Amino acid sequence: MSYTIEFIDITQKVLEDKLREFYKIAFDMPELPIEGYLYKNINTNASSPSFFLAAVEDGEIIGCNGFIAFDFFIKDITFTCYQICWSATHPLHPCKRVFKNKRNRVSFCGT
Repeated sequence: MSYTIEFIDITQKVLEDKLREFYKIAFDMPELPIEGYLYKNINTNASSPSFFLAAVEDGEIIGCNGFIAFDFFIKDITFTCYQICWSATHPLHPCKRVFKNKRNRVSFCGT
């Protein structure tokens, strides 16, 4: 395996920008997702944070997967579960299949 899996802190502008560029390419979007869109739509205020993991090779993101945290309660016990979202592999790295890209036509450009 020539890549590493890394946590992407999208509250850091430089990392958010890299992720926005990646999704533009991976989902063949006409323009970048708007700034703050990913954080706004992944932050659920659950007891555990939502997050992104990225496959990184030579300093570049070649795959990514978001995990949205949700709390649910059973008999006064809080459990956090995660919905996987925005899974994608860079089109130049399809054989590595680090995160499967279903090429969903989700608009990241709206509000």
